[in-house]
Amino acid sequence: MQILDGKKAAQAIKDDLKISVAQRAIEGKKVPHLAAILVGNNGASETYVAAKVNDKRPRLEELDARVQAELEQRNELDRELYRFGEELFARQLSRIDLAMEIQAFRSRCVDRSLRVRDAARRTAFARWKKLRRTWSRYPFLG
Repeated sequence: MQILDGKKAAQAIKDDLKISVAQRAIEGKKVPHLAAILVGNNGASETYVAAKVNDKRPRLEELDARVQAELEQRNELDRELYRFGEELFARQLSRIDLAMEIQAFRSRCVDRSLRVRDAARRTAFARWKKLRRTWSRYPFLG
């Protein structure tokens, strides 16, 4: 039987990843990275992302000109994609009748809440019947 050392295995995997990422960077290919996209103004999420951006990551000024140019190009593509998404959303929003959609949504919610309430009642009644049957077996439970 062989005992595995998790720390050694993890370090070996990390070393292999570092080598393969360095190889991709040398070849001029895209290097994998982690990105965070915040939606809304959730303070906890902002704190989490701020904690992830720390001193270990290089500052923009520390990067060479080629990397800075690539980042600026990616940022411009992101801004263009965001503008396209806004335009698409505005077009789709202008096509729908909001009053009708809101009314339909409200009716679906009422129907669903009635179904959920009825299902809860049926479940509670079934449990009560089962409990009652159990009690009938034992007269001392009353």
